[in-house]
Amino acid sequence: MSGSGSYLRRHTSAPGAAVLGILAGASVWVASPADAQVIIEATGHVPESCTLTAPGPFTLGDLSDTASRALVVNVNCNTPWTYSLVSANGALVAETPPAQVSGVFTTSLPYVVQTSFATDGAPFGDSGLNSAALTASNAATCVAYASASCPFADSGAAVSIDKSGSLSVSWTTPINPLVAGTYTDTLTLTVLVI
Repeated sequence: MSGSGSYLRRHTSAPGAAVLGILAGASVWVASPADAQVIIEATGHVPESCTLTAPGPFTLGDLSDTASRALVVNVNCNTPWTYSLVSANGALVAETPPAQVSGVFTTSLPYVVQTSFATDGAPFGDSGLNSAALTASNAATCVAYASASCPFADSGAAVSIDKSGSLSVSWTTPINPLVAGTYTDTLTLTVLVI
């Protein structure tokens, strides 16, 4: 600037910041630099997990009379889930039945399963699952797709963080008596994320 004894000076003090000074006689004014700001976005991930633990063999006891027995399992699913249940034999079957000398006996005992699982919301499960219907093909949609097409109940929007579940097996005295011996079946319970 001319004729006034004032002039404009620009001082670069640091990268990205400028100080503008106007000098007029003995007076000096310096503008403050703008505050610097950085936005940092933090992200993380918790993978879906669904696990199941059960005690050892499920002992039913004497099968001669109508009765039921329950098995308690532990479920830990951090996301909505469903399950499938498959019977290897479709019934309790005599392992080594003795040869029948006379009379009419049976070596197979059908049974019914009722399931119930606790969640952080309402419990869910199924009743009246006949052992003969607990086939691998019946559970295939659960295992392959883990979707709502699974014929077994699901947790809806609820999860099961360290919750318990139960499988109750019941049977009725058959019309024809059972031959003496040990009767077995293998149930495969699978939990699946949906």
